[in-house]
Amino acid sequence: MIHHIISNDEIKEIRKLFFEFDKDGDGRLSKEEIINGFKTYNDLDEKSFRKIFDQIDEDNSGYIEFEEFIRATINKTKLLSDDNLNIAFKLFDKDGGGSITPDEIRSILGLSAKFSEEAWKEIIDNLEQNKQIEVY
Repeated sequence: MIHHIISNDEIKEIRKLFFEFDKDGDGRLSKEEIINGFKTYNDLDEKSFRKIFDQIDEDNSGYIEFEEFIRATINKTKLLSDDNLNIAFKLFDKDGGGSITPDEIRSILGLSAKFSEEAWKEIIDNLEQNKQIEVY
């Protein structure tokens, strides 16, 4: 979804930085590549870099893939601007009705193939109880 919101120029800049760090050219960043790359830009100690790495490595693979790198480096304030939030909302609001239905959420996230109808109902119920969505 992030690719729908940030500009191609921003992606190009992030990609350039990613491949500048990716010294072995394998398309992913090891802890050593992150540490060495960030030392060029920051004066943090190695322990801090390792902590940052662990936070960015969302899938705990021991590497930072490009998608993880994008999410970690993008300007969050700019990302969450009103314009970008409207774009994201419209991606989910498939019928243009001004609200996002459970079926639209399921459709855009591709959840119908991963969850039974009972599991899906439980997910929606939990979101409703936590006031994260309203079902219409």
